[in-house]
Amino acid sequence: MCNTCDKMEDKDLCTQICAFFPPETRAPAAVSCSGYDLGTADTVATAAICGLTKEVTSKGAHLYLFNNGFQNFAEDLGFMVGKSNVAPMYNHQLIAVDTNCGDSEDLAKQQAGSLKQSGPSNACNKTDDAPVTLTFANGAKHTAKMAYLTPLPFDLPQISGFDAWEAELLKYTNPNTAVKVVLGWSDASQALPARTNLKPCVSEGSPCDRLILDGKLGDQLLRQVWLWDDKTIMVYLTAPADFPNEFPANLIAKKAWSEGMDKTVNAIVEQLRIGTGVADLAMPDYARFKHWTSGALLIDWKADSDVDGATISSRFSRPLGNAAPVYYGNSEMAANGSNHGWVEGALDMADSALESILPALGLHQEVHI
Repeated sequence: MCNTCDKMEDKDLCTQICAFFPPETRAPAAVSCSGYDLGTADTVATAAICGLTKEVTSKGAHLYLFNNGFQNFAEDLGFMVGKSNVAPMYNHQLIAVDTNCGDSEDLAKQQAGSLKQSGPSNACNKTDDAPVTLTFANGAKHTAKMAYLTPLPFDLPQISGFDAWEAELLKYTNPNTAVKVVLGWSDASQALPARTNLKPCVSEGSPCDRLILDGKLGDQLLRQVWLWDDKTIMVYLTAPADFPNEFPANLIAKKAWSEGMDKTVNAIVEQLRIGTGVADLAMPDYARFKHWTSGALLIDWKADSDVDGATISSRFSRPLGNAAPVYYGNSEMAANGSNHGWVEGALDMADSALESILPALGLHQEVHI
């Protein structure tokens, strides 16, 4: 990693991080200190390693929380003068998207094939004013002027007509899995933030503190621990798809699945006691567990790719070509790979899409998210 600092946009940051570690441990140490288990260094961009390391070591690092949830925030953006131009669909499984531009499979192939071309595909044979038909697993069909799709990138090829994108995703992205375990105490004085005298993220001022723990590969369950508020912590773990068993994210998911939450929480608390030196840390009063399967998280773009992230993101954002009124947005396909996994990535893609969506809706004012 440290041999490529001169090729990075932020050369000074790379140099500073590498200078901190002895030469023989530089690359693995930088990855370890990021708190994100990224796997083989040759598939992860140096910028991603340095960016994640800076995120957890910089004094300017912040964690932004939505009081009402991102779903409500996103839906509120759809309301104009008390009327919504957006019709959310709940509990419906989308299985096909068809347009009057032609066969979806052919359109997707042309757009996916344009990644190494100078411009996107503009193939379309528009015939009427209801150009998009959405088909759902329950047999329902809905027509719309346009559609904005938001599934995880690897879920999009599972929708009929988008198959061509799967090979491109495998070629240019870094599939990862992720695990979050939230632990809470009723008594703040017994919670981890108070017992370690570290600052939680929901508190006055900034920045907040978090723990980066290390241990023996194969035994360690904890890597990155966020101090959420004065009563709550969140264990956040990632693991690359090509290492199915060794990393903490996979170990903790396997333990929760095979042994249950009681034993999983007991193991987490025991490692917290050892890692922090708080030997009498109280057991939490509740725990919540969430596992994202491999491919749900795509940390940055694959290193040494022959197509840049901005081009991949732009083409994928119009998966059936730039003439078809089908849009796509998700944090994991944002042009800036550092925004993968963060709400900024989803907002960036939505903001870019607005440039052509708003005129099509008859809204000509300048709007940016």
